[in-house]
Amino acid sequence: MQNQNIKQKWVLSVIVTLVMVVCIQNTAIAAAKKIYWSEWGFISRANLDGSNVEDVIKGLDYAQDISLDFQNNTIFWIEADIAKYKDVVVGYNKIMRANSDGTKIEEIFGGYHLPPEGGSAGKDCIGDVCRGWIHPEGGDSVEIDPELLFLPRCIALDNQKNHIYWVDVAHRKYKRSNLDGTDVEDVKDMKNTSTWDMKLDLKQGKLYWVVLSIRQILRMNLDGSDVEVILDDWHNRILSIGLDVDARKIYWTGSSSIHRASFNGAHIKTVITGLKEPNHLVVDEKTRKMYWSARDGRDRHKIQQANLNGSNVRDVVTGLHSINGLALDSEGIYAVDPAGKLTTI
Repeated sequence: MQNQNIKQKWVLSVIVTLVMVVCIQNTAIAAAKKIYWSEWGFISRANLDGSNVEDVIKGLDYAQDISLDFQNNTIFWIEADIAKYKDVVVGYNKIMRANSDGTKIEEIFGGYHLPPEGGSAGKDCIGDVCRGWIHPEGGDSVEIDPELLFLPRCIALDNQKNHIYWVDVAHRKYKRSNLDGTDVEDVKDMKNTSTWDMKLDLKQGKLYWVVLSIRQILRMNLDGSDVEVILDDWHNRILSIGLDVDARKIYWTGSSSIHRASFNGAHIKTVITGLKEPNHLVVDEKTRKMYWSARDGRDRHKIQQANLNGSNVRDVVTGLHSINGLALDSEGIYAVDPAGKLTTI
């Protein structure tokens, strides 16, 4: 009888422990799901319902596109700055990263481009020999190492292979590297410099992107091979895209609407209309919702949310100065504890 009581107590303790672990995990994850966005000098976040708005990183120059590294609990973003090169004031662009709590801010890549008052920059090549230059408006040209020219426009992370992908308009290349900036390699030459958004389908090993000027959505393998046009000559502008990988659907923002199609470009459907300049679209496949930025009055912006079928459109965060990028932590990884780890028994 005594052995039976001991066995019963042991079984009960195991069950209680497992229930507590499951409850703690579910509670922590549910409470920690976040949406991140970049503004002029900030990277901020809030719960997916818009509550608990907080600044994660302050004092930035001009934060742009952002992406989350779930494995290493870090944030990547593009930032524009001002610097001097040979006593000429020029623009300085960089890809940055930091811990999710805003500490350990560091530059991954950086380089020069257009002067803040206007002008031009580029490179000339004869054979394998190239010269770079920056020409300020109304000033003298400054010769520069062409490898120091840099103009990133959008970034995307491959958390499985620890790669970062970006568009370098200055060199007209799609590029990738390790997350620490090592082993930089060209993925594909860029035929058109108006690439405006980029998303990865890691299940199928595909990179999708938007070409704003010719209103196209394209995709290719992550190594740059097998380029396909998904949507061609859309009737209005395309600024951003979102992927529902499991359902094999692609979503995109028009001038005042959001649309979707199959991954092969078929079955086009308008899911939401009447929006004010929607942009920075992201899809949460787990909750079957999508988020995007939109104008909120004359000089303000907001983040909105809807179901993937277009129903239940609602404001999430309002009254923002500007929104330059959105990213979702739909797994609740970032706010569990300072080390970014959820321990189990």
